[in-house]
Amino acid sequence: MAWCNYREGVGGHKRMTSAGAPAILDRLTPHSLRLAATAAVLLLNGCGLFAASGSAVRNQYDPIFTHHRVPLLFAHRGGNLEVAESTPRAFDHAIQCAQADVLELDVQVTLDGEFVVWHGPSLDKVFIEGQPTDPRKRWRRWMWQYSWREELQGKAWVADPRPKTACCSCDQNLAAVPHDPDRRLLTLDEFLDLYSCADVNIELKESIWFWHVPKLARILSKQRWCATHRPPRKILVVSLWPVLLEAFRWWDAGAHPTGFDALTSVFTSLAADLGVACYVEGRALQTTYGACLAGESIVDGIHEHHGAAHVFITSFPGAKALDDQESEASAREIRTILSRGVDGVMTARPFWVRQIIEDWRTDPLASDTKKQPSDRTPRCPHMTESN
Repeated sequence: MAWCNYREGVGGHKRMTSAGAPAILDRLTPHSLRLAATAAVLLLNGCGLFAASGSAVRNQYDPIFTHHRVPLLFAHRGGNLEVAESTPRAFDHAIQCAQADVLELDVQVTLDGEFVVWHGPSLDKVFIEGQPTDPRKRWRRWMWQYSWREELQGKAWVADPRPKTACCSCDQNLAAVPHDPDRRLLTLDEFLDLYSCADVNIELKESIWFWHVPKLARILSKQRWCATHRPPRKILVVSLWPVLLEAFRWWDAGAHPTGFDALTSVFTSLAADLGVACYVEGRALQTTYGACLAGESIVDGIHEHHGAAHVFITSFPGAKALDDQESEASAREIRTILSRGVDGVMTARPFWVRQIIEDWRTDPLASDTKKQPSDRTPRCPHMTESN
């Protein structure tokens, strides 16, 4: 959706541009695009027209993570711009320091069929024992090329996020990465045992195929002990790939809530904006923050049919990251997104965004945050200054 303008016009009306888009898109109006998307939804998903209420529909509690008040804070990979991502260090940081409501993580599968918590698919941020410390000199760079039991288990540690001022083309030497236990890679089974009380958002990545799904469903269905007295945790499963997601729903038999695949997410957003009801009840629309896919009328349409609207403010195809740096301009944009009524935001800087959410809850109409990041003390242990 590179042609979307990720700004809202006067009065909240959505604006779209076609700068840099193929010539055919210049001939398409927003109305014609929405009609085409709606027709596709009607054919593919059995949608039906509904009478819009004409008023804002706001949730007090998230339709998926029902014991959390909105807006939820999702710690993307545990906070991959603040700490070593997808590690115990990152998830401890997200829970204890940023007070994240949901831990967001990705799962890849290894050569020997183990589910590992990692976005990837490359392992360029991971020191691997016995491999070149410059990842560009490795002939194997992808998670699925490595055996967990023989090559990664107890032999791989994750580096801190690189400062934004670092030279992207310079050599990246991982020799200095400390071999700390809380920097290790985790299997999905280990993660679910370690964080047995945490609500979780799992994205199934491109290395997972439908024949891996039965094992995945068994792992998620395993009973795990939580020492705190709180409602049972929720695990939301999402994927960009429709076949994979449908296979999971079949094997899981509805035990866990799911999101939409990439194409259906776009159709659902545009259909909701037009007053077309798709099957959204108990599902989560997870998309980028742009008004053309997560505007106020779209969020209201999702809410009318008891679905959840979660938005990424991280780097996303066609959209710049709002949490790339801790700036007041980005904070104002995040507050605008919260005012649309979204149920949650996914961020790589959960410690910073937590303060923005709390300030917004205190005064939704204020244009600025009450505290700059530098004013908040103390900073959390293990945090990296990656600005």
